Amino acid sequence: MFNSAVLDVVMGLMFIYIVLSLACSKVNEYFAQILKWRAKNLEQAIGSLLFDPTFKDKVYNHPLIQSLIADKSKPNAKPHYIPANLFTMALLDIMDGTPTPNPDASLVAPQNTVDVAKAIENHTNDQIPGEVQTVIHLFIKQAQGDVNKVRQSVEGWFNAAMERASGAYRRKTQVSIFFFALAGTVLCNADTIMITNILMHQPVLRATLATRATDAAEQDTITDLKTEMSGDLDSVLGWKTSPSTGTFADLREFPKEASGWVSKVIGLLTTAFAVSLGAPFWFDLLGKFVNLRHAGKNPDDPKKKGE
Repeated sequence: MFNSAVLDVVMGLMFIYIVLSLACSKVNEYFAQILKWRAKNLEQAIGSLLFDPTFKDKVYNHPLIQSLIADKSKPNAKPHYIPANLFTMALLDIMDGTPTPNPDASLVAPQNTVDVAKAIENHTNDQIPGEVQTVIHLFIKQAQGDVNKVRQSVEGWFNAAMERASGAYRRKTQVSIFFFALAGTVLCNADTIMITNILMHQPVLRATLATRATDAAEQDTITDLKTEMSGDLDSVLGWKTSPSTGTFADLREFPKEASGWVSKVIGLLTTAFAVSLGAPFWFDLLGKFVNLRHAGKNPDDPKKKGE
């Protein structure tokens, strides 16, 4: 009942979306590493948290923060991640104003809220931004003499800023993935409307892609992305520039009429949007369709899919 041509076409489309999504994710990750997006996003968030770029640099130059840099030989290397406890120890150590011979010394200074308050008061405003002083004074007041509560408040302050930074980074990543998906879709001519027409009229190719989609769903992953990008996908992806004799092969050629370009643009944008949703989304949905195709499992059963 469920082993229909339409179902196989849908599964074939999902399989193509998964392959393209994984490829776009790899490209996005490559650019994120080369352009140091995570480190820059973190530095921008901490700069906003501390209100002053000079004071931010002072925190970044603390031995505890410097120890998080994997390759210190690179110029202007910055950490991609800073744990809240290390940030708190570095910040309070700088506010204490006592030279720290080694990172472990910051674990014991300052000892109480009085030390913290005195340390802040002993610094001039150009050493510690006034906004940071106000925040720490508020934490000291709420701690009622317990320096551990001060540390916990600073960590909570830092974690809240990191949550906002993570949200901003996710939005930025989603935008970049969409543009990579759009570029990849146009490059591969991954037109959803065109692919649907090809699969509807080529039962062998349709069955092959449905089988590969089933295998991918059951394994929760695609082990060899390069192999999946070749082979049968060559029959549905790519621009055909040379004249062809096959009726459905012509669908891969450049449109010759305005209505063809309208259909092409809609199909490409549909694919780009679908790819930008990410491979986990399509793995999860594909698994439900595979269960529906087998007609032996409950398609609503929850099932985790790999990234």
